[in-house]
Amino acid sequence: MKRVKYDPKLPTIQGGKRMMKRLTQTELDDRIRAAARPATVEEIVNETPTKQMYQLSDGRLLTVWKATGKVQVGDTTNR
Repeated sequence: MKRVKYDPKLPTIQGGKRMMKRLTQTELDDRIRAAARPATVEEIVNETPTKQMYQLSDGRLLTVWKATGKVQVGDTTNR
């Protein structure tokens, strides 16, 4: 695997958006806590190079994208 240094001026491999620096786990954790309130995070359900998914104590599923920090909370009761 070839390592590529972060450079916001370079396009991504797909040629679309510019390269994005991944957020640190601390930055992601802050967003997870804010989105989860008042529930607590019970367990990590899935982790990929691009996102992390958590099960919340109120039954919802929380997904956070590592590059953008975007958080999505969804209901899992219909599964």
